[in-house]
Amino acid sequence: MPSPVPRIAARTRSALPPGTVRRLQSAKHHAAVFAKRARWGFPQWRGPLLEPLHAWRQRRPRAFPSDDYADTWLGRTVPARPVELGEPVPRRIFVVWTGDNDMSEQRARSLAEIRRVNADLEVVLVTPQNTGEWLVPDLALPPQYENLSLVHRSDVLRAYLLHVHGGGYSDVKRPLHAWAGAFDRLEASDAWLLGYTERHRLNVPLVGGCLQQDLRSASRQLLGYGGLVARSRTPITQEWWDRVCEVLEENDAALAAHPGNVRGDNPGYPLGWTEVLAHVVAPLTWKHQQHVLHDERVLPELRNYQ
Repeated sequence: MPSPVPRIAARTRSALPPGTVRRLQSAKHHAAVFAKRARWGFPQWRGPLLEPLHAWRQRRPRAFPSDDYADTWLGRTVPARPVELGEPVPRRIFVVWTGDNDMSEQRARSLAEIRRVNADLEVVLVTPQNTGEWLVPDLALPPQYENLSLVHRSDVLRAYLLHVHGGGYSDVKRPLHAWAGAFDRLEASDAWLLGYTERHRLNVPLVGGCLQQDLRSASRQLLGYGGLVARSRTPITQEWWDRVCEVLEENDAALAAHPGNVRGDNPGYPLGWTEVLAHVVAPLTWKHQQHVLHDERVLPELRNYQ
């Protein structure tokens, strides 16, 4: 006999005043974020306060220590394709929403603002209904994709779209600037990737070990990942994509046994919050720093975006 609990829960939700469920979900999310930041020692406060000191210490860029990571995934290299000055970059910004749920009002306003500020660029919202339109025959999504949390599906699509198609990617967050100038700058260069500088050293992903300490010591050379513009099929996007697929393959059995929910915080789900994004993008933007441009025009609002 089916359990009465789901029916009771559904009746309880329907009896609540309009908007109450969303507010309760938002409160739960903010409580979880506060607890996570407390475990980490509130880096969002300590980081900006101490960043001027660390920026001064990093006034001379540090070379990526290739020999130290020769036996890791960072030691693998992809042949570089020639990029000439002026090679066109698609004037398109991808925005991804991987759930069938509606965006919050704040997210919807942010999407509208991305479109308004970048009226001279194409803004494409990729959803479950049109994802197939952007898949190409020579590169499929990983077979683990359907078992990922909605957040990690977005991370995988970010890597896929930038690698295969190039152009821009923005989180569903309010833009602080128009992006056309950033596109112009990348197009006028022979660089592979453009993004904003990581905000502070405590934002560096918690990859553990020597790599985490090295990344913190070179945090001003890393890109954030909420706003990026890329040329397609360069070594940096290829290595990014290859690493994402490798991580998913390593976790194939656990993902099949414990598919992710919206945020990937359900019991048994094997992937960490930034395991297929910041864990990969941060070290690659340091490794390939000579092919990366830092540009604050693609920085989105990083607070109060839910």
